[in-house]
Amino acid sequence: MPRIYTTLLAMLCLTGGLSGETTYQMSQESCDMPFIIKNKLMLVRGQADSHSGYFLFDTGASELVLNKRFFLRKQGYRTGHIYADVHGRKARHGYSFISHFGWGSLERQNFYAPRLDLSALEAALGEEIIGIIGYDVLRHVEAEVDYYAGQMRLSRAGEGAVPVAEAPLPDLEFSFQLDGHLPVVRCAAGDAGSLLLGIDSGTSVNLMEIRLKKKLAGKAMQQRTIPLLGAGGQEKRAPYFVMESLEVEQAYSVLYSRVAFSDLSMLRNYGFRVDGLIGVNFFRLGRVAINYDTRHIRVWLGDNDYTMRLQLARPLPAISAG
Repeated sequence: MPRIYTTLLAMLCLTGGLSGETTYQMSQESCDMPFIIKNKLMLVRGQADSHSGYFLFDTGASELVLNKRFFLRKQGYRTGHIYADVHGRKARHGYSFISHFGWGSLERQNFYAPRLDLSALEAALGEEIIGIIGYDVLRHVEAEVDYYAGQMRLSRAGEGAVPVAEAPLPDLEFSFQLDGHLPVVRCAAGDAGSLLLGIDSGTSVNLMEIRLKKKLAGKAMQQRTIPLLGAGGQEKRAPYFVMESLEVEQAYSVLYSRVAFSDLSMLRNYGFRVDGLIGVNFFRLGRVAINYDTRHIRVWLGDNDYTMRLQLARPLPAISAG
């Protein structure tokens, strides 16, 4: 059975950034770029100094994280930051000084970025990985992801964003909360009617706190265990349910949703309030735009093997034949 990969590189013991550091800037209003899919996860192309290649697009990560085998550690530069994966495995790390980072037309100059051992991620995906793109990068843009087309558009967020007047209206729209760096939506499954789930494009399965297992068991259509591999390379057997449905923001439900369970107490110990994670399947709805500045999500539904299991809370308006 293939391993289910989870990342959730959560920055623990958060402290403020360095004063005077540069920030990310879009050199043009928008840009389009392709991406590839490996083990359901999205890999985009970018560059950090002389190293160009694939970065994991990861809404569960807190910032830009670099693969330490490509980037030298800056001696004498330390912080109180600790990273942890979904199994609670912690990793202290060093920093590397980056002269230039580029992802499409989003760029940043002269800053420090954390470097971690990403060998487990590379082995799981079968690709050389330069780094991980997380919240501190994504919050500067609106990212519009067309999962099945393998295309992504980055647009300026905030006041600089230019709406596209001719674009069709989305089929679904809803807001999200931020819990630390995680975008969070309200969900319901089984007998658990009020769940806060973080959207994590770096995990290939929905993941719930182990304490919810009993609440969900009564409505589970199947129960078994699966191997769950964290970003730190540690693998654990985890309970795995096929649920009747998972409801998101009272807007839609996905029938026969798969859910794994793990001890996520590490998140609560460091101030996160989430009950679990919605994995990369969230982006399989079709074309999904996420904007951290407005905390808003828009969805143009696609016709694919995932949306075949979709039930909308409100029917879409009929299209006039005239």
